[in-house]
Amino acid sequence: MSWDELINKISYSKSTIIKYVDILNNRGIINHYYNKYVISDEMLKTWLTYKKEMDGHYPY
Repeated sequence: MSWDELINKISYSKSTIIKYVDILNNRGIINHYYNKYVISDEMLKTWLTYKKEMDGHYPY
């Protein structure tokens, strides 16, 4: 997801998003590649995929 897409989809202020994106990035949970943010934690990625398959949507 690009930065603009992220800001448009979330109802939080830009500073709040930056704060949490920085925390997740510093912990190695997400990474920024080619102007997109991706989940780099395999355990989280697997769990999200499972929840999407079982429930039909990602958890809130």
